[in-house]
Amino acid sequence: MNGLTSAREGRPVGWYFKQLVEVGHRIADAYPQHVAAFGHALIHFCNGDCVEGQDRSGKWKNRRQTIRKSLERGDADFLPHSDSLALIGFLLPGVEEKLEKIILKARNAPSKEGR
Repeated sequence: MNGLTSAREGRPVGWYFKQLVEVGHRIADAYPQHVAAFGHALIHFCNGDCVEGQDRSGKWKNRRQTIRKSLERGDADFLPHSDSLALIGFLLPGVEEKLEKIILKARNAPSKEGR
């Protein structure tokens, strides 16, 4: 909830961070199953540029690319949990469907043994 609210407000909410990019790193580290929702919320609320502007070291850009590639491969590392989709859909109409597509793609991805 803090991550989605922070994405909406364009500033950290519920944490003692100074910048929104710190929220992204915290979610990726501690709550990786919610990082895709955070990313889509940033897009939904037009605050992606805010995070990019705060990413002076480029660590978030690199991490975002790693997360995206992981999700595209269907890895479970950052896969959203299906039990949180209804709440996310209620709070952010349209984002639930995007997260469902990520989950479906991962389920249909070839297994690692077959690669």
